[in-house]
Amino acid sequence: MKNLRALLPTRSEAMPWLLGLFLVALLVGNTRLLIRRQQIKTEVAELNEKATELQRSNQQLQSLLSYVQTDTYTEEQARVRFNLAKPGEKLFILPQEGEELAAGGEEPATESGSLIAKWWRFFFVKQ
Repeated sequence: MKNLRALLPTRSEAMPWLLGLFLVALLVGNTRLLIRRQQIKTEVAELNEKATELQRSNQQLQSLLSYVQTDTYTEEQARVRFNLAKPGEKLFILPQEGEELAAGGEEPATESGSLIAKWWRFFFVKQ
């Protein structure tokens, strides 16, 4: 037993080693916690940014919904989609290129060129 005690360090000799081992364990544990904390902060920042973006999108959709529910929108869609007009209004439907006129109409002009050129000729070129 005396030989065994001679091989083992005394308390005063083992204390610095134990203290160093304890400090290393604390350092490793704290480092892991700090890394995890930083990851959580980054994730929270990303989620806050996404929440802000979703709130902004929600507001836009709410304003679009409130506009769609108005009479102005209904009237606009009736005019655009169904070519309707209010009583007393005259509705002019211009044929598009390549489209034939309905019965009783004139043949569409087959002028070539851009729309701007056609308007220029319409207003400024004497026929």
